[in-house]
Amino acid sequence: MRKKYKDFKEYMQQNYYNEIFQSVEKFAYANKGRLNLESGHIYEVTYQKSDGISYA
Repeated sequence: MRKKYKDFKEYMQQNYYNEIFQSVEKFAYANKGRLNLESGHIYEVTYQKSDGISYA
């Protein structure tokens, strides 16, 4: 018996989420210089700078 889905979005999530995510991830990594994406990840630390920090 086939599972009934409430909408197309649910169908895609249940059946193709991993394939879609992997494709998007591969594309983003291959084109990260051109996509102008912002991320919370720090890939390389080049220097330290502290402004206005006082230790009492």
